[in-house]
Amino acid sequence: MRYLYIFWIVMLSAVCQNAFGQIKQSGSPYVRNYTAKDFPANNQNWCILTDTLGVMYFGNTNGVLIFDGITWNLIKTPKKTAVRALALDKEKNSVYVGSANDFGYLKPDSAGSLKYQTLTDSVIAKKNPNITSIVKTKNEGVIFETAQELYILKDDGRLSTVTLPVDKIAVKPEDGTRFKGVFEVGDKVYVNHTGAGIMELKAGALFRDIDLIRAGHDIYAMIQVGDSIIIINREEGIFVGDNSNCHKFENELTPLILKDVYCVLRLHDGCFAFGTISKGLIITDKYLNVIKTGLLKHYQIYNLFEDSSNLVWAATNNGLAVVDLYSPFSHFPNNATGISGTIRSVLSYNGMVYLGTDAVYACPIDSLNEPHFKELKNQSGRSAVWKLDTVGGSVIGGTNLGLISIKNGVLTNVDRDRNIFNFVIPKENPNLMVAVGGSGFTVYECKDGVWAHKNGVEGFDFRVRNIAQDSKGAYWVSEKSTGVYQVHFNKNFNYVQDIKNYNSCKVCHLQSEIICLIREKNL
Repeated sequence: MRYLYIFWIVMLSAVCQNAFGQIKQSGSPYVRNYTAKDFPANNQNWCILTDTLGVMYFGNTNGVLIFDGITWNLIKTPKKTAVRALALDKEKNSVYVGSANDFGYLKPDSAGSLKYQTLTDSVIAKKNPNITSIVKTKNEGVIFETAQELYILKDDGRLSTVTLPVDKIAVKPEDGTRFKGVFEVGDKVYVNHTGAGIMELKAGALFRDIDLIRAGHDIYAMIQVGDSIIIINREEGIFVGDNSNCHKFENELTPLILKDVYCVLRLHDGCFAFGTISKGLIITDKYLNVIKTGLLKHYQIYNLFEDSSNLVWAATNNGLAVVDLYSPFSHFPNNATGISGTIRSVLSYNGMVYLGTDAVYACPIDSLNEPHFKELKNQSGRSAVWKLDTVGGSVIGGTNLGLISIKNGVLTNVDRDRNIFNFVIPKENPNLMVAVGGSGFTVYECKDGVWAHKNGVEGFDFRVRNIAQDSKGAYWVSEKSTGVYQVHFNKNFNYVQDIKNYNSCKVCHLQSEIICLIREKNL
């Protein structure tokens, strides 16, 4: 037996193009979690990057965790310490690794397997540097940051050390002051120090940046946006620096990240992702207006990374999380929305979202980020809602206890003694409605904005569940067990004057642009 599957998909590609590419405010995005049950390492991960071939690398408490999309591998450092920093040299496709008491890079051996190669043995072995970040810069080389020193690896392999020039910067050496952040912004490299503030690194020397001094010392991110620099200070909030000054910026984001932000990522479309210690993942638009909060709220987020598919990876205290921010789909868990029952129909209309289960629920669209749906009471009691659609200025629903109408938030019963699975408004008479539910057709009429039962239809008594009208005016009806029918009504819609049966077809769904699944034997 052979099967022919025919899909009529009209306008689908255009719809998909419009749906993808934006971060939706409504609902929760899809999240995929990886834990120590999935990979051979500790649950705690500190940093993320990908090489030029798309292989993922994660700084893990047990070493460097590598994922090629199928297989996980772990490379341990010689001292078996936590890897807290990674960086990529794209030209060499080299991955630099920073850990407690060591730093180096991954190098393939003669068999092509990656091995860890230390850079500290012959140069600074006695200092046991604890690497907190690595930055591959355009002009200054690869910078390995520790609390008290910067180690700079040049292209020729030379390794130099940079310390804080206290006498030149006029900062007293106090206990606890330290380097805390190296940031490449455009063609400049900025170094933050908890005692001295923001400095610029030029040709291996540090110079205090007077223009950015107001941004303070506890800097967690510096990101260039146009001609300005967005500076995230964990203790004081957000600053914006430009060519002339540095000023504080405050909005609804500020209280969310104060004393809690740990990492910041600028996404491909200019939006921002903020990883926090106790408030999860926060997403803003390019102007730092909050779009989403509460994502991954049970995780401490140490690092964020966006891959080539625009999936956002989060390194956390409890594994790795992959967030599909740009999917056109959102998730609304029933226990958080007030909905009960199986959702059979969804409708967005006039600033509201309506759901049909064993009742009708409604929620304003602008509340969908944290939605709570309200049940619209039906005088006939709860009943299965098969379809919701808009007709005129009303929302019309087909239920197993008749047709319902919703206008200005009030649900009324058009009738209560028919099961209505589906309905269509005839192109030739927009004041009528042809409904199917069980055997045959039922016709409704709208007068002065009010729908009422008009008549039944003779000449057709087969069980059908779906109905649609094509561009030529013919009506198509179907039911999974009885097949597909093409029918034509008389002018008054009280008699079926022509029927064509396609009983070898099995139709999944019908709508105004017909989409069907056909199975035929011996074709």
